[in-house]
Amino acid sequence: MLIIPGFTPIPKPQRPKSPAVETFADGREVCANTVAGRREYRKRLTQMWERQEGICRWCADPMPSVEALAGFDSVTFDHDFGRGSGGSRRDDRIEVDGVPQNAAVHWRCNADKASSRFLTRAEAEKSKQERTA
Repeated sequence: MLIIPGFTPIPKPQRPKSPAVETFADGREVCANTVAGRREYRKRLTQMWERQEGICRWCADPMPSVEALAGFDSVTFDHDFGRGSGGSRRDDRIEVDGVPQNAAVHWRCNADKASSRFLTRAEAEKSKQERTA
């Protein structure tokens, strides 16, 4: 290392850390697309899995643990108000005013549900029966 008398090195400017979660004026929270944000998203997914005792809200079948990479049976985050059903603004909170919001579901169930406003397969099937009756 070269030492120059009277010279003080200038430290590199540090980039400010982006928050893991962005909170909006209306109270919505969105996990950032950063390492910290993905870590928080996974933490919330695990909390929902535990709250549901490992049962998929859509099909009511057991789900693998959040850490398991099980392909189509992998656990995913299901938003109650998806973009296609009037929820154009994502909200990653798992509880609002003490009321559970969003759920953990199988990847395949989330794909089947698509933009449905129903929270469970039973609700969707009941509605279908009512419409065809």
